[in-house]
Amino acid sequence: MWSVCVGSVTAAGGYIGSIGSALAHMSNRSSNQRFRVVRVPSWWWVSYALTLTLMVFSGFFSMERPAADIFLAGITQTPPTVYLFVCLLSNKWGVGREVYIAQIILSVGAFLNAPLLPLYGILVRMGFSLGTVNTILHCWLAAAWGSQAYGCIVFSRNIEKFEENLMTDQRKMALISLVGKEEPQKGKGKVKAKSKKTAENEQPRRSLRSQSRGKTRSRSTSRSK
Repeated sequence: MWSVCVGSVTAAGGYIGSIGSALAHMSNRSSNQRFRVVRVPSWWWVSYALTLTLMVFSGFFSMERPAADIFLAGITQTPPTVYLFVCLLSNKWGVGREVYIAQIILSVGAFLNAPLLPLYGILVRMGFSLGTVNTILHCWLAAAWGSQAYGCIVFSRNIEKFEENLMTDQRKMALISLVGKEEPQKGKGKVKAKSKKTAENEQPRRSLRSQSRGKTRSRSTSRSK
């Protein structure tokens, strides 16, 4: 049973990283992007979570102390949590005040578990019983995970808005590229039209010149006679 408890902590890192990859995928296609972030493939996070969870069930994470086991498993969530935080910062998202607040809460909640590691030893040395320490830490943990859940839920609600913004951005880029391609073609068409007009205008001028030359020649021949 304890392996299931610790294994769920190591498996959670895969879910956190997958959320970051989804945000990176949307951020890299958005015009509101602050900076480009590398999109880690989903299979990497699946293999990451499976490998660590198998190590838990194989006994590699066992320190023969429950608190040490759970803290050691929690440390494995650091890389995906940092990746999720970077993906959150990579874009302005810009779909409303609710998402902005959720982004702040999710960012704070992602690192709210970090103080628990030193706090455990501090509370024990202060003379608190293990039951009291576990109660305090689990209440803290509930607040951290609750804030993370709230942020993820708000982002999932606004996925459609994100996609709509991405579609409009892509359409704008497509229109800009089409306009850029059509402008030189229009310029070439205008040049051709101008050349045709000039050729048409030059034809009557040439005919008039030839007629005037013919008249002058006829006059000169009549005078010579």
